[in-house]
This record gives sequence, C-alpha cells and structure tokens, in this order.
Amino acid sequence: MLDPNPTAFDLRFRLLGTPVRVHPTFWLFSAFFGWSYYEREGHLGFLLLWIGCMFLSILVHEFGHILMARFFGRPGHVVLYSFGGLAIGDYELRRSGQRIAVAAAGPAAGFLLYGAVIAVQVFGLPRLPLGWFAENPMLTRMVVVGIEMLVFMNLMWSLLNLIPIFPLDGGQISKELFCLARPADGLRLALIFSILLAAAGAAYSLAIHFKVREGLPYPPISPLFAAILLGLLAFENFTMLGQVGRSRGDGY
Repeated sequence: MLDPNPTAFDLRFRLLGTPVRVHPTFWLFSAFFGWSYYEREGHLGFLLLWIGCMFLSILVHEFGHILMARFFGRPGHVVLYSFGGLAIGDYELRRSGQRIAVAAAGPAAGFLLYGAVIAVQVFGLPRLPLGWFAENPMLTRMVVVGIEMLVFMNLMWSLLNLIPIFPLDGGQISKELFCLARPADGLRLALIFSILLAAAGAAYSLAIHFKVREGLPYPPISPLFAAILLGLLAFENFTMLGQVGRSRGDGY
C-alpha cells in the first residue's frame, strides 16, 4: 500500500519518537462513518467523539506495528488516511517469524486497548459517586457511548484485520506461512487463497444485504460496505496474482 501524497493540510507530530502524519481524508472518512451517531444522538459532540475514538484506535493499531518493528531494529513512520492507516518502514526483516510478529502486533495492540477500556468500564466507572452521573447526564451519555465505540473498534476491527486476506494483517501472516510451507510458490498460493476468501466474503455480505435468507450470522458492520471492500481486495489480489505469474514467466 502506497504512502498518500503530502498536502498543505496534513497534521504532523511526533509520538514516542515516531513521525506521524494525518492526511485530510482521514478526518473526512471518519466523519462519514460516524455520522450515524450524530443522527442518533442529535448532538455534534458524538460525531467528534467518534472521530476521536477512531483516531486513537487506529493510531494504537499502527503503533503496535511500529514498536514491534523498532524492537527488531527497523524504525518507521505512521500515516493515517481515508479509513485506515499505514505503518511505513523497511520491514523486510530477515526471519519470517519477525515479519509475522510485526504484522500481528497491530491487532494485538488493538486487543490491549480493548482490554483497557473494559477494565475502566468494570473497575473504574463503578468507583465514581452516583451523584456524579445524575449531575452530568450529557457527559455520562458520552462516556457510555465512547466506551461502546472503543469496544467495537478495537475488538471488531482487530478481529477483521486478522482475516487471512492480503494486504490485511492476517493476509500478511498467511503469506508468510504459505511461503514457509511452499517456498517455490507460497506467494501465489497465498494470493489464490486470499482471492477465494475475499470473493466468498463479498458474496456472503451481499446475501446479507439483500436478505436472501433471514437469520444468517453476521458481525455488526454494514454488509454492503463489507461487500464493496472485500470485492476491491479480491480484485487487488487478482491483479497481484497476475504480476506474480508474469514474473515467473519471465524467469525472475
């Protein structure tokens, strides 16, 4: 995935010694995905809350990759854009186990944040005086909804990121495992597996969206959005598979 071109409107800062750049499209996509909270709650503060939670969650995810890569001596930088982020650096580490660790560290960081939020919900909030909630109904509602947002983002998104579809983190791990098992054609097999899985997921999501059959299990995300995303990933993997095939044919 490519680093988006810098703009004059980028937000730039350093965190834990790592450069971070936030592209304007990140704020636009965040607002788009969180607009339903504004409509539901009728207050602009809940849209801003969603944007803040999304910013925190994706930043934590990318820093999982960054810190693990730094542990192996490979620094990098973070870019947040559109509906996600990138941890960018020279991560072609010598050992496949190291590359797997870097890929897995992003979802792991999300799970850690999820656990921290649950801990605050279970152990922190009950310690607040009951009168505090009665005196601050709007703030109380924002705390409740904010916890709901962070739990969803860091549990659901981390799980989805582990699906073995390239270039998701699970796809990166899958590629390494295929290449370990079949060094000669592991990348090709990983891409074929990724295409089949993405296509099947897109078809299933469309079946949910058009209510082909009632009662089918599905995670709490938009099935139409998931179908479009999975379809794009399937196409991207198909294109990569063609490039791998041409490289093999040219003898590289």
